[in-house]
Amino acid sequence: MQTYRNIEVIIVDDNDENSLFRKETEKIMEKYQNNKKIKYVKHKNNIGASLARNTGINVSKGVYISF
Repeated sequence: MQTYRNIEVIIVDDNDENSLFRKETEKIMEKYQNNKKIKYVKHKNNIGASLARNTGINVSKGVYISF
């Protein structure tokens, strides 16, 4: 059981903005749009996993980061 409550979840969508995967991810993320602990960041174009992780790090506010 997780007892630490100060959690931030960041989803970086690195799919091309016109792809089916982007549309599916956006649909899933709609139900979390009012959850302040979850951030959904979209890249305009696919830039790769390493840079997507860097985006997540850059928008995070936390001290501890896990992938």
